[in-house]
Amino acid sequence: MSCSIVIVSWNTREALAECLASVVADTATEVWVVDNASADGSADMVRGRYPSVNLLVNDRNRGFAAACNQALAQANGRLLLLLNPDARPQPGALRRLCAVLEERPEVGVVGGQLLARDGRPLRSYGAIPSVGAFLTEMVGLAGVPGLRRLLPAVAAAPRRRERPRSVGYTSGACLAFRRELLDTVGMLDERFFLYFEETDFCARVRQAGYLVWFEPAARVEHQGQASAARLGQEAEAHYARSAYAFIHKHRGARAARRLRAAFVVWLAAQLVLHRLGTLARRPGACAAHARKRRLLELHRGIDPHACGWSWTG
Repeated sequence: MSCSIVIVSWNTREALAECLASVVADTATEVWVVDNASADGSADMVRGRYPSVNLLVNDRNRGFAAACNQALAQANGRLLLLLNPDARPQPGALRRLCAVLEERPEVGVVGGQLLARDGRPLRSYGAIPSVGAFLTEMVGLAGVPGLRRLLPAVAAAPRRRERPRSVGYTSGACLAFRRELLDTVGMLDERFFLYFEETDFCARVRQAGYLVWFEPAARVEHQGQASAARLGQEAEAHYARSAYAFIHKHRGARAARRLRAAFVVWLAAQLVLHRLGTLARRPGACAAHARKRRLLELHRGIDPHACGWSWTG
């Protein structure tokens, strides 16, 4: 299997160790780890336990896309696979993803079924985001069974029984593609520091005429948010800015302004309802109120045009 695996890590030492153990046990392939200036000894762990792994160590956190590109530029595999450090592919999963690329030239990108540690399916793919999709998520309609097929959503609700299918994007937690694709669509866009970089990549792949494919037979356990959890509130800011930047890039400046207005109105309405007592009696209401107030201030302070001012394509 001529495949290079790229893993970007930021302070995920223990999760990274488990990820590498599963990869090394199941495949004999080239592995790259890019450490984004971790302070938890991640780089030393890789050097000590996995000397065959190619290790790149940054002196600062360069973000996910930029770190991926560092390894992608040096990797030797004909097939390239991005893997989160908190992901553990089940036996045969990575081989299945690579087999799809070998068997189906019309497929540009393929991703697998993400699972919680208890086996529950997790969100693994979705439609290319639009303002309507964000609104569906925001008001909580994405998970309503009767509305799933009628309304767009940023990420498709997980289902127990899935079938292989063409999708808008697949999760960057485990995503494979051919090296030659980079010559056609370019590298990951480094203007996305965190979030939506794989969605943007898949959108460009689709624009180039390839399919983005979901392969449920490739099953990957995923802890989720291992690095983002350490960022705390900063992760919320990265998500908001990347969401506006994605919409600005792919849907236009007017759409980005509409999205911001919708977020601000919705969050403000939630705070009003809380003051009136409609939401105040729910468990955890105080924490939810504080978070919504923080998010409202965050979105009010973001200029969608500034998020996308340098986007040219």
